[in-house]
Amino acid sequence: MSHDANTCPNCGEPVLFVSTAGPGDHRAGPCGCQIGYWRLMDLDDVVDSRPSTVPAR
Repeated sequence: MSHDANTCPNCGEPVLFVSTAGPGDHRAGPCGCQIGYWRLMDLDDVVDSRPSTVPAR
């Protein structure tokens, strides 16, 4: 399936953010479609919307 870098590879809607709930759970937003790791890498300009939980050193 062909898709633009900032469109959901599943439904074709624009991807404004990506939510990550675990190593294998990435969802495009606002559509909510689950996307795999390799498709996540195709979304060049979309930033993970989840705040970092790693404390700054």
